[in-house]
Amino acid sequence: MHIRTFVMAVVLGFSGISAVMAQSSPTAAPTARQNDFPPVGLAFGENMQVNLLNQAANAAGGTAASCTGTVSFLDATGKVIDKTGGPFTVAAGQIQAITLHGTDVNASMGSRAEIRVQVSLTITRGTPCSLAESLETFDSSTGATHVYQTATAGGPIPFLLNVIGRD
Repeated sequence: MHIRTFVMAVVLGFSGISAVMAQSSPTAAPTARQNDFPPVGLAFGENMQVNLLNQAANAAGGTAASCTGTVSFLDATGKVIDKTGGPFTVAAGQIQAITLHGTDVNASMGSRAEIRVQVSLTITRGTPCSLAESLETFDSSTGATHVYQTATAGGPIPFLLNVIGRD
């Protein structure tokens, strides 16, 4: 009886492994990873800007390095602020900046709105991407920086995909 149970377990085990292997495909569908910056107050006369840098190099004879995704600016209730943010594509060594103007948020002169930023990165297997992010607020008229945040330990974590993105 014990041998029959053992043989049955082995047969079922191998059939399960072959079923799993048959379902895997050589080109995995893209996946997403999300990064949230802590909330920051934005006044009427300020801008908030997310800076995205793709630190990955183009692979020799391979797929060009590219980071793609979406930046969303959210209000204090978690609702996406209309007509702001949007998709991004950053090539190797390039920087892309996405800006939210203080005049686009629900803050009147002399007040400020709490804003949270989400960066959603689309991870495509085989496409090198190493995304570094920063967030800043600055005076709309003088350009003076008021707040600067980077993706650091204990806070937002940078997307480092050089190893994950390679076959």
